[in-house]
Amino acid sequence: MLYHRAFTAELRTLALGVFATLFIITTTMALIRVLGQAASGRLDPQSVFLILGFTLLNYLPMMLNLSVFVAVLMVLTRMYRDSEMVVWTASGVSLWNWVRPVLRFVLPVALLSLFVGMIVSPWANQQIAVYRDAFQKRDDVSRMAAGQFRESANGQRVFYVQSIDEQSNQVRNVFIRLTEPGRTGLVVASRGRIEIREGVRFLILDEGRRYDLSSGQADARLMEFGRYTIRLDDRPLQLADLNTPKLTGTWALLSKTEAPYRGELFWRLSLPLVGVLLALLALPLSYFNPRSGRATPFIIALLVFATYVNLTTLIQSRVASGKTDLLPGMLVLHGTVLVAALVFTALRDQPKGRGLGAWLRELLVARRSAGAAP
Repeated sequence: MLYHRAFTAELRTLALGVFATLFIITTTMALIRVLGQAASGRLDPQSVFLILGFTLLNYLPMMLNLSVFVAVLMVLTRMYRDSEMVVWTASGVSLWNWVRPVLRFVLPVALLSLFVGMIVSPWANQQIAVYRDAFQKRDDVSRMAAGQFRESANGQRVFYVQSIDEQSNQVRNVFIRLTEPGRTGLVVASRGRIEIREGVRFLILDEGRRYDLSSGQADARLMEFGRYTIRLDDRPLQLADLNTPKLTGTWALLSKTEAPYRGELFWRLSLPLVGVLLALLALPLSYFNPRSGRATPFIIALLVFATYVNLTTLIQSRVASGKTDLLPGMLVLHGTVLVAALVFTALRDQPKGRGLGAWLRELLVARRSAGAAP
């Protein structure tokens, strides 16, 4: 129908705009966090944008859900404000007639959210874990970056080098802080190099000094050296544990019976349902009353979205702790939201002045008439 096509086209345009806005905001926040981790030495600076991309894939389902919800709400609110809904209602188009175009628009997005949550997101989490683990397991020199302080994997050394020649393994203007029981050592050298002896890496410093500071004492010991050798940790690369719930693939997750894995499965199954049910809730929430102000529907919608997402997280934690089973949790949460969406839509579709009691009486009379019919 004509109003279906116009409604869907406006939804599509507005949803793209909302998603672009959310994407920019989410990208900025995620980039700040990832850069902070790289600056603190917990992440390889060269993999910042890879980690950022994997992180955004995790946020994608919720961004899609919020984009669809806001788009449906804004389009219907505009139609109420511009009296288009009054015209359509007078033409015999009830609020229920808008359910079909809303679902036609939302269901493909929900399928995309399902695919990302079930397939892409676990893979992205695995890649993040592997990159983090690979950097944490690198030896101390490999973790160093020119012009930056870097802490060793065991936390007992802090390295600073002004420049690194990767081809010759030469470093210049080296500063090392060594933390040992009862004392702290500071080592400075003008140059150094990396050597491998029988599979073990050594950092050899030339022409430098070492300062030893004892805990609780004001004096320090100074030692000058022509050559100083430090043995570096040479641990083999170990991949992250991929058996945690967030890193487990969906097919493997289906065969798990432990509560934490069921909680993760609850979250992945809930992602597309949240998007569909929020879009249905937008139908009654979009009603615009000029006396209540333009921002009222959006404030209510924001509270509904936050409440729904928080309840989803709460039920997930209960399922993950074994206090609630997966299926009852799904039915109680999403079933309640579905019933609420249908009831509020039915009430909003009633003529002005008819409340819940009149609607229930009409429904009861209709059921009795249907039962009495031969």
